[in-house]
This record gives sequence, C-alpha cells and structure tokens, in this order.
Amino acid sequence: MALWSQIRNLAPDPELAGRQLLFSIVEDFRRAKFDLVANSIAGSSLVPRSIRFISLRSVGLNIATPNIRNGVRWGDSRVSIGRGTFMESGSYVQGGVVIGDECLIGPRVMLLTSTHDFNIDGIFSSHSTSSPVEIGRRCWIGAGAIILPGVTVGSGCVVAAGAVVAHDCEAGYLYAGVPARKGRQLGSQATVW
Repeated sequence: MALWSQIRNLAPDPELAGRQLLFSIVEDFRRAKFDLVANSIAGSSLVPRSIRFISLRSVGLNIATPNIRNGVRWGDSRVSIGRGTFMESGSYVQGGVVIGDECLIGPRVMLLTSTHDFNIDGIFSSHSTSSPVEIGRRCWIGAGAIILPGVTVGSGCVVAAGAVVAHDCEAGYLYAGVPARKGRQLGSQATVW
C-alpha cells in the first residue's frame, strides 16, 4: 500500500502515475541490458577483442575497430568510433561521442557529454542536457585527459596527459594544461606517431 501512495505522488492522475512507473521500469530494464553487455561482459579482461567488438556492436555502438581494450565504460549506445582507432583500458565514454579514424585514446580518458544548466538565480538544474563531443581523425588523447561537453577536437591534435579540454581545439596543435591551452603546431602532416 505504501508503494502505491508513492506512485500516486508521481502525478495527480493515477493513470498517468501508472504509465510513468511502467516507463521507468521499461527504461531500467533497457539500461540494465545495455550495462550487462557493454560494461560487464564486453568490459571483462576474459573476453577476446573480437568478441568484445561483436558485443559492443550488438548493443548499438557504431564501432568500426576491434581495438577497444577491456575496462572501457560506456554511458549509452550513441557512440561512433572510426577505423584503426585504439582505446585503452579505464576510459569512460558518455553517449553523443564521435571519434574519427586512426585515433589513440589513452587509459582513463573521460569523454563527457552531459551537463546541467543554471537558472536565472544561478541554481543548477537537476535535469541534465547533452552536448556532443567530436574528435577528428588521427588525434592522440593522452592518459587521464578529460574532454568536456560540446568540445570538438580538430584532426591531428594531441591532447596531453591529464589535460582538461573545455573549448574546441584547432586542428594540428598540441593542447595541454588545466584548462587546456593551445601549444605548438605539430606540422603540416600532423603526424602523432
């Protein structure tokens, strides 16, 4: 009986409250299935890369490379990774991320797309919004770097280990620091390895 009174508090209309509860349960099961396959099974060190590749694609990730190490955590399936890209262990990728071809993503990199807006009084909203992250072709994102929501990293960039990237990165440059700042140009070929 106490559960039904809590459900009724979700919406003044009992029918609407029931639909909200049903939607919530369905969404929780959908999320649990994704987490089981993408983060538990595919994330295991006991799973070979080829099986990890198939498993991640089976839950909707648009991945064109089998070079994903164990222990990468996925926020949701709205992720696209190009051919020849390598992603190391311990990274976290929220949904809404596009990574180009032939990139190197170091260990413990965080690609974040979720943020919270502030109202006119400066109080943040409890509802998150999403701003996509895009990483161009042949980029190298160093260990522990954090790419914040809405950032585009231009092709041929190197983001140094531990950098926090809050603004777009111009193609072919080195970015380092907290917050990351543009450093030297990497040359016309933008060869990073």
